[in-house]
Amino acid sequence: MPSASVLALKDRYQNGKDNIGRDLIARCLSEASLYRRGTGFFSSSALKAYAAAMDHIIGNKVKLEILCSPVIQDKSVIRQFEELHTAESRAAKLQVISETIVLTAIGYKLDPERRDYRQRLLAYLISSGQLEFKFAVPKSSELDDFLTTENESNLYHVKNGYFRFGDGSVVAFDGSFNESESGHRHHIDRTQVYRSWIKEDSSRLLNLVKDVDTDWEEKNPHIEIFHLSREAMQVIRRVSPTSRPRPPTHGSNSQSGNCPQDSKGPSLWAHQTTAVEKFIVAGHGILEMATGTGKTRTALEIMRRLIVSGKIESIIVCTYGTDLLNQWSDNFDRWLDSSKSIPALSVFKMYDSHNELQAFINAPKNSILLLSRDADRLTRLLKSDRPNWARTIIVHDEIHGLASPAVVAKLRGLHARLGYRLGLSATPEREYDVEGNNFIEQEIGKVVYAYPLENAIRDGILCEFDYELIPFSLTEDDAERRKSVFGRYAASQYTGAPWTQERLFIELSKVVKSAVQKPAKLDAYLSAKPESLRGSIVFVLDRNQGGNICEVIRRHTISYRSYYAGTDSQYIEELSSGRIVSLVACERLNEGVDIKKLRSVFLVSSNRAKLDTIQRIGRCLRKDPEDLSKRALVVDFVTEETYQAFLSGTSNDQVAFCDVDEESANREMKADLARIVWLHSVSLARFEGVSREN
Repeated sequence: MPSASVLALKDRYQNGKDNIGRDLIARCLSEASLYRRGTGFFSSSALKAYAAAMDHIIGNKVKLEILCSPVIQDKSVIRQFEELHTAESRAAKLQVISETIVLTAIGYKLDPERRDYRQRLLAYLISSGQLEFKFAVPKSSELDDFLTTENESNLYHVKNGYFRFGDGSVVAFDGSFNESESGHRHHIDRTQVYRSWIKEDSSRLLNLVKDVDTDWEEKNPHIEIFHLSREAMQVIRRVSPTSRPRPPTHGSNSQSGNCPQDSKGPSLWAHQTTAVEKFIVAGHGILEMATGTGKTRTALEIMRRLIVSGKIESIIVCTYGTDLLNQWSDNFDRWLDSSKSIPALSVFKMYDSHNELQAFINAPKNSILLLSRDADRLTRLLKSDRPNWARTIIVHDEIHGLASPAVVAKLRGLHARLGYRLGLSATPEREYDVEGNNFIEQEIGKVVYAYPLENAIRDGILCEFDYELIPFSLTEDDAERRKSVFGRYAASQYTGAPWTQERLFIELSKVVKSAVQKPAKLDAYLSAKPESLRGSIVFVLDRNQGGNICEVIRRHTISYRSYYAGTDSQYIEELSSGRIVSLVACERLNEGVDIKKLRSVFLVSSNRAKLDTIQRIGRCLRKDPEDLSKRALVVDFVTEETYQAFLSGTSNDQVAFCDVDEESANREMKADLARIVWLHSVSLARFEGVSREN
């Protein structure tokens, strides 16, 4: 018979009052010889519940058999399948989808150093044959049903399973929870339990076991079953550890929550240490640190110190962009695996297809939330009745984005209940938005520490760079487009929705940003300096200009990609690894993306805001640990008039306004002149000491 612990199982469990993962799953896995499970969705976070039983699972070669739906949560993968409709394509692509889920879960395509303990353990269990996945698809379903968790109308959606023990005893369950940490602990799920030694359970238990076996053994005529292919298994075996991976030795996988109070954090640069200390004294405010100078690492050290000192017990990181939030997720994984001074922290996500906001609200202690910046979600979170707001830190990355009109209208005053409020940005100022700047100061605070590009270059943290200008002239076609803008401006005065002067200037500015001569000028530059294209990002106004620029780049290399909203983020990895030499991109790459091998930035189109320029050039100023002599290149496009004004030393004060048409040109010239004067001055900064490799 099973032990007294298993014999004492209740007939019903519900998260909140109980913990299904701990009280049912882990307890049974600690003694079972087989775990066969049917579930709608599987996440590697389920391994957290398995952890307490892992010695028994591996030592006794317990078989874990998981049958689930092949639902993809990564939208960049979803897009690869959206155009497939035929039955043949459906079957082939469902096979690929099934394998993609597992390969993603084990961290395939990540560097070995970036694969966390759960990913390594999952690969080990699969490659050893102890963990087997199958994927169930209703035969009546369409391919689209498996491309997003938003459509659950036609999926394999059962939530049952059973444990078999060495003496033949069985525990079966049937309820509402999926095989994930959220299902095991946080969602308000419940399940009914049936035990073979309880006479009243026997009939239901036998029927339930039969249902699970029928599906697993592929005898259910209403579903198709997909297995991992031989090729996928070869990949898993190739990346799997050869021996059992061990959890980190610190408390991140412990349930005790104890942490040593005297452990030292990671070594930091001097400016990071100063930033940490200034923020902790202030308790709220903004770190204005140039792109590439370690804002994330600084923020993590602030969090660590506050946790160790007992001042906080939960963390919220809010920003926008799936790439940036995924980067934060990777950083938290490495942070939790490497830190020796923090307790176990559960990571919840509310962005892209992740939907764990309520689970975070229900878990007031030892929890982290990664949240996309959305007015409604932030309002729901900050108005919730979590009991520990005073012991919570919120981190707004790229904080300049916090003050959008929608956010300002809904969130004013809601941050006051948080114990710590941290903003991160290369420059938090929102140009031409006094109300937005006031909102940020009121909600988060003033800048408590600033570390600009020039300082980072002088300190050897960012690399030096050359700054080159490509002048261009406006053509007759550009003049016609300007006339068209004025025509639309005049017509708007009679439509009931007249343009503001600012709208007019923005539309006229687009004519300059998309000037006809720019592709030809770039072509001539690349012909003279072809090496400048290697390891580059070319920033453009929009897809239309991007198409013209791609035609130019294609004359010099076929090793490039275009990267706009909706593009697969794997292109960033391809550029970083050198598999492609260039990306043509617009705004989507502005924020927080780290590509150390990037050497050149082409500003074919530039916004007036200084922030955009700092973020864009910051992409290529990061040091490359494999090329310590790296020197970056920034290539900027300016009108011939602005170029001549720069050469002659004309100041902005000497640029005078005339009529509206002339004023728009002068405004553009003022913005361009200010940018190139500032960039030229930064390019003169030189390293002043011993290089600080961190």
